[in-house]
Amino acid sequence: MSDIFVSYDDQDRPRVRRIVEAFEARGWSVWWDHRISTGEAFALEIERELEAACCVVVAWTNTSVHSEWVRAEADEAWKRGKL
Repeated sequence: MSDIFVSYDDQDRPRVRRIVEAFEARGWSVWWDHRISTGEAFALEIERELEAACCVVVAWTNTSVHSEWVRAEADEAWKRGKL
């Protein structure tokens, strides 16, 4: 289980990496999808990690606002009181 689940659009990965590093430097564990492959297992892992995280941080950018994945993760986090 991670302290923080980070939702973002893949195009924003370099910017998000800096945010993740800042969280980690403060001692928080962070889950973000930079190391998993695509496919059905991808969706299951995201669901499992989102459920387990203490909170969800969404990197809202000009690209992420158009991502169905980011919007779905944010919606689920909102419903669970973790956003």
